[in-house]
Amino acid sequence: MSRDSVDVLVLGASGPIGLALGRRANMHGLTVFATGRRGPNAVDATDSVALAQVMRATTPRAVVNLVNPADAGDSGLASVIARTVAESAGQGRVGRLVFFSWAAVYGDEGVRPYIESDQLRGASTYARGKILSEEALMRTAA
Repeated sequence: MSRDSVDVLVLGASGPIGLALGRRANMHGLTVFATGRRGPNAVDATDSVALAQVMRATTPRAVVNLVNPADAGDSGLASVIARTVAESAGQGRVGRLVFFSWAAVYGDEGVRPYIESDQLRGASTYARGKILSEEALMRTAA
């Protein structure tokens, strides 16, 4: 793969959202490097060295993070991804980070649309993992 060949690096691309995102991006002429836990582009997102190697090798214009720390059973994963992507962005290698979260981070009892400033109080393991990711990204961005 050439140094400037990737428009979008998708982390955690093996699920339905990642697969649909890759298809849609390709339809619009974007080059996508899709990673997952298994497959030809497998990368261990808990390994900051491996993740940094993928970032350097693909030099993406944008990174889409679909990985959830709860899926990996690792609360430190959010910090690894946030730090590695932020370092690459700071070195001018990534222009944009898109982080997919989930409405359940605001709890399950909502009856109105949520806004960004609402309190995070997810109850499920998945929602708590997304909250950890959001908090790590905010710390890294600060």
